[in-house]
Amino acid sequence: MGLPAAVERVFARPSILKLEIKVTHVLDLRGLILPLTLLKITQGLRKMGTGEKMEIIGTDPDTRRDLLRVLGTSPCEVLSVRDENDYYLVLLKKGTAKAV
Repeated sequence: MGLPAAVERVFARPSILKLEIKVTHVLDLRGLILPLTLLKITQGLRKMGTGEKMEIIGTDPDTRRDLLRVLGTSPCEVLSVRDENDYYLVLLKKGTAKAV
């Protein structure tokens, strides 16, 4: 049995292989600004299991910039960053915790 359509979205990445990635978490942050956006992203990442993917939809340029800095210390891999007309999409995959 699959996830509800609202939760499980297919994030199509343009490529020769026409890869499709199933997204299990979607975080729509359009209209929100720092620090609330980073708080919501952190809360969402805590709910994710290893190997799960999250699509973040946002409009705040400061969040985009700071998110990519913060992710350097997290177990997440940035799979894609894409600009659309009036928002951006960031696709993340949660990995295992990094050794300190």
